[in-house]
Parts: sequence; structure tokens; C-alpha cells
Amino acid sequence: MAYIKNIVNVGRKTISKSFYKSVRTISSERKIVSFTFDDVPKSTFENAVPILDKYKVSGTFYIALSLMEGISEKNLYSRENLLKCIESGHELACHSFGHIHFFQTADSGFIKEDLKKNRSTLESLDLNASFENFSYPYGEQTIVSKRIVSRIYKSCRGTDNGINSGKVDLNSLKGIKLYENRNSKEKIDHLLKEFDRTGGWLVFYTHDVQENYTSVGCSPEYFEYVIKKCLAAGFEIKNMSQAARSL
Repeated sequence: MAYIKNIVNVGRKTISKSFYKSVRTISSERKIVSFTFDDVPKSTFENAVPILDKYKVSGTFYIALSLMEGISEKNLYSRENLLKCIESGHELACHSFGHIHFFQTADSGFIKEDLKKNRSTLESLDLNASFENFSYPYGEQTIVSKRIVSRIYKSCRGTDNGINSGKVDLNSLKGIKLYENRNSKEKIDHLLKEFDRTGGWLVFYTHDVQENYTSVGCSPEYFEYVIKKCLAAGFEIKNMSQAARSL
């Protein structure tokens, strides 16, 4: 049963690839790197933000506000975390309100209301911020969800592995996991050498940044290592809004 469900979900995602928001051709001469974070546990605000600030680069934090302290039992982060993030010049972006499974709903009304709730909740926090970009929770993309988000956000990042180069669907951007257990420093070094050769838009993503990192996170030392490598190579480091505008 699980096998059949997996096949169906792969089919949904494959079909959704046919729905393009817009296609951009990214020149091989451009070498843009973005650092992004999903869900954003408190450790990331406390550890990753100071590192980004240290090197004077801006990141993008995809948040589902149902996970915020005072809104649900998750208590992943606080309003103060968001405020300090914004004041440091970083970008908040949308990850849906309820961190919903797009594979489990084809109800466009439900999806629209969820996205609207994330926006209105952000406005109620009085942070002087707005959502311009989006990342798919669990990486799940369907035609219904892509059609909706494409009309709201400048770009949408998925979880397909790879570098965005040549003709790129801004509604289904690829990414590279900064999961320390999965992508060692050696693998990152090899990837950056290849990127230096091919160019494009390299979007990194992770979740927690802490010493005792999870399977979907990394240590502060590892995170700083990747930033230093990108800067040493002369790559442009931009948050998602900055990168989208520059392209």
C-alpha cells in the first residue's frame, strides 16, 4: 500500500512539472548562491543568523506561522526571533500556515485560505515584513498548488536536488540540502567546484543549525564553512528576493 502511495505521489509531482509559472534563462556567467531555511527552529535563529551577519550576507527563512510560540504547541520560534531576523536584514518567506501536505488536498479554497492566514498572521505581528517567496512543505508540488502559489509569489522552491541553470522554472526551483550527515564538506567542495564551472543559481536549504543537529540540519561550524567557501570563490550571495530581482 505504501509503495502504491509513493508511486501516486511521484506521478503527481511529475505532472505538476508541466505547469510553469515563468521560465528564466540563467546565464552560466552568473554565480548566485542563496541560503534558505525551512520551518526554522529557534536554534537556526540563534546560530545561523549571527553567522550570516558576521559575513554581511542575507538569508531567507521560510516560516509556517502555526509553528510559532503562542500559536501552537510546537513553539518552534518566537516573535522576538523573527524581529531580530528582520532587523538584521534577512528575508521572511512563506512555508504555508499549517505546514500542509499538498499531496493530501486538491481543495484550492483550503490552500488559498491557509496561505492567506499565514499572511494575515504575519501582518498581525507588526514586523514590517511581507512574504514574497515560497517553499513547498515536504517538497510536495501539484498542479493545483503550483497554479495558486504562482499567482502570489515571485519564486517557489522545492526539494528536487540540483543547481538552477539554463532554462529555469521559477515555480519549481531546485535546491541542495545542507544536511551535514548527507552532504559532507568534501561533497560540498566538489559541488562548489562544479558550480564555479557551470554557473547558475545555487539554493542551499536546511532546518536546524546546532551542535546536536538533526538528520535535516547541520552544525554552526559546517554552516559557516560553506559560507566561507562561497565567499572565497567570489560567488554572489543573495536572499531569494534579491536573487529573483537580479535575474
